[in-house]
Amino acid sequence: MAHELLIENGAAAMMYVGEVPWHGLGKQLTEPPTAGEAIKAAGLDWRVRMKPVCTMADGIWYEIPDRYAIVREDKWGAEDCPVFATVSENYVPLQNEEAFGFFDGLITRKLATYETAGALGNGERVWVMAKLKDDIYVAGKDRLQPYIMLANGHNAATAVRVVLTPIRVVCQNTLNWAIRTTKSEFRIHHGRDMHKKLQAVSAQLDAIVRQYEILGQQFNKMAQRPMLNTDLPTYLEEVFPTPDQGRHSQKSYERIVEEVKHRRAMCSELSETGRGNAETGIRGSLWAAYNGVTDWADHRMRFANRFHRFGSLFFGESARIKTRALGRALNILGDKQAAAEIESANLN
Repeated sequence: MAHELLIENGAAAMMYVGEVPWHGLGKQLTEPPTAGEAIKAAGLDWRVRMKPVCTMADGIWYEIPDRYAIVREDKWGAEDCPVFATVSENYVPLQNEEAFGFFDGLITRKLATYETAGALGNGERVWVMAKLKDDIYVAGKDRLQPYIMLANGHNAATAVRVVLTPIRVVCQNTLNWAIRTTKSEFRIHHGRDMHKKLQAVSAQLDAIVRQYEILGQQFNKMAQRPMLNTDLPTYLEEVFPTPDQGRHSQKSYERIVEEVKHRRAMCSELSETGRGNAETGIRGSLWAAYNGVTDWADHRMRFANRFHRFGSLFFGESARIKTRALGRALNILGDKQAAAEIESANLN
């Protein structure tokens, strides 16, 4: 799917609280909003509906059995009404207001605030992000702001996902972390038991928040792990592996290999020169190497435009690279189970 932000009436369907982010997109709010204010500011105050799919034969319209189109309710009947997907009657949509409601347990207890929300493509992918109170510090100085993101797809192919997303303050790098559990509720498909499963996960939000303690411990272990001269090239070769030639022509394949080498070289440089990586306790560590990759993936990677770039941070190629970089870093630390869980996370 396309990863660019939804644009309606010339504005990006997104809201954020506080300082203008690097992409400069969306509607700025000065204070943390209520759920209703956040939904309206992000342009998400609409619902989806399942409409029967029809076909014409001999000049007569017939409904196709058990096939429904997912459409925006507010645009139904208009020429620009998007059809997000076709599904069976077993599909159960998650409305945008229900996605915001997931965080009620944290918001009402003032343990979190709505920070950003928006939609991608034609609105088929929606996310809501809540910021938690307590920051994380790596090596006593590298500050991370903790977030929980719920991502939902109105496109039938995307499950409801709950992801921990800390952001490194010094350079605004987004660090994806799949929740460490084997319980399927944290990736919920749009079946008849979806709301029941989502409610069960919402009841476990306190336990999910506590996973940030594990996250902080892992990041601090990364800061304590020195990267020797041979370690860094090996790490970057695993993050950016040389692909098979496959059906590529020789000339095309050579360009791909050169791009892979360029990415490794850029990340190697950023592991030393990237913002915050020269600090005592961070310089020359696995943490610095990992942040060299996230710095490149978030801020140096080439995209067609800033709209594509934003979607890539959380759902596209940038997210996949960062997830692989974290998995390989955890593998170096010897936490092979966590590494496998991270790298198997399907961010799409």
